[in-house]
Amino acid sequence: MDASNSENCTEILSDPTSPVFCQVCGLKAHGIHFGATTCRACAAFFRRVAAGANFIIKCRKGDGKCEILSNGRSCCKKCRLKKCKEIGMDIKNFQFDRDTINTSKNYTPSIAMFVGRPEFLLFCDPQSSSNITYVDLSDLLMKARKILRTCPKLAGRNRLSKMSSFMNLTGLRESQQSSFTLIPSFGYQESFSLWEHDLLLVTRWLTYFDEFRNLQPMIKIKILKYIWHIWNRLEKLA
Repeated sequence: MDASNSENCTEILSDPTSPVFCQVCGLKAHGIHFGATTCRACAAFFRRVAAGANFIIKCRKGDGKCEILSNGRSCCKKCRLKKCKEIGMDIKNFQFDRDTINTSKNYTPSIAMFVGRPEFLLFCDPQSSSNITYVDLSDLLMKARKILRTCPKLAGRNRLSKMSSFMNLTGLRESQQSSFTLIPSFGYQESFSLWEHDLLLVTRWLTYFDEFRNLQPMIKIKILKYIWHIWNRLEKLA
């Protein structure tokens, strides 16, 4: 991203009331889309044209110098797409309908990636990565590896029986409800304790799958990292 994009991005984050304009058509900008400050209309246009099937677009005037109007309706598609690319828009920078300041390939490995929210720390602390608190997860992963090494013996039982023998959700929820404790504040320690509880619970649950038990240790840990927070959300909805 060039310097002008960085300045516009900082302005949007630091002062939401300050008007920032689309670099393509000049309308009020919505945010950073595909690596540039644009409105929703130009972002949608770029997504539709740049990510669509390959086809030839001809300039209306034939000279590649058409005016980009703010309403976008009578724009020359070729010149509008050209302007998008000139300001640095790139279809590879797409991320769930909104681009953050940094693209996903620039994310620093951290607790944010581990809990499944790689954009979380970037939005909370856009000023400087030096203010980010990093959490050492080696001890937690060591506990998970120990559970994986000591899988329960469940020979001769079908898959459903193996799963239900561990995950009796009704009994589990009842035991949790009977031991509720009021927490006056929810900070780092409380968050980490919750993550530890959920991750180790999912680790034990995974050991009841024959297919998972037969995988290499490194692959088991990789799967665990990617699914534990998703499993936890689904379990709460069950």
